[in-house]
Amino acid sequence: VLAGRRTYEQDGAMHTSPDQSAPAGRHPPDARPPGCATPPVGGRPDGHDAPAHMAAIGTTDASPALHGREDELRELVESFRRAASGSMVFFLLSGRAGVGKTALVRALHRVVRANGGRMLEGGFDEDRQYSPYSALTDAIGDLVNQIDAEPEPLPELWRTRLMDGLGAQCALVCEMFPSLRRLIGQIGPAAELPWPAARHRGELAVRRLFSLVATREHPLLLFLDDIHWADEDSLLQLQALGAGGCRASLMIVATCPDEALEPSSKVSRMLAALGNDSVTIVRRGLGPLS
Repeated sequence: VLAGRRTYEQDGAMHTSPDQSAPAGRHPPDARPPGCATPPVGGRPDGHDAPAHMAAIGTTDASPALHGREDELRELVESFRRAASGSMVFFLLSGRAGVGKTALVRALHRVVRANGGRMLEGGFDEDRQYSPYSALTDAIGDLVNQIDAEPEPLPELWRTRLMDGLGAQCALVCEMFPSLRRLIGQIGPAAELPWPAARHRGELAVRRLFSLVATREHPLLLFLDDIHWADEDSLLQLQALGAGGCRASLMIVATCPDEALEPSSKVSRMLAALGNDSVTIVRRGLGPLS
């Protein structure tokens, strides 16, 4: 409806139309996946015109650079299928630098888009490892850019949905992720609270934000690259997102090198704390192609 594209079903399998290209990388900014902004059969925040079926991706849909990764790609697709049904999935993809982790995750773009979903991307790095919420800030900025690029009246509908849904938490979320002010507008400061009440309030606010953005009609894939450089606040926020039973159709895909998964590492500690009945955790190591 919005982008002039459709998803077709044949013999029980879904495939995407030929003009749905794979996303470009996070850098440069103008190379962001353009299709994320306009799901092919409805990106409305109210859930209208949502796709009725979960699409799949065949091994022939992968780019030549991903040949030999069909099993890994299939596992990612199945995990996204689980998330789209109304669950939270945390998928950790490990492997040495240059083995193809990022390219594999970005191959999911067509599946996400074909199901009316959205893919957001943020990256941690060594220079920002002490900056709170660095990759989450990237991802929320990506969300705002995508919504800004959508045709009217969708940005205004999103603004209304977020303001109504967040309510009193709107000011705090805008302080945590300033790019949201471009969409929502200027809002007064959040009331100050003592610690740890302020931390708990922040966790609730972010959980509410993701429940508004990641729905069964429009599931969300959040790609966090190089999570081993994550700041402590981000890891605690991700942990709280799962521990609180976030009611969102959300798949988080994080990447890291194998050595970052030592039992005492901060990533391993976060995964141990995240594990519960409401979150499905998948670990997949990616080795070199033979």
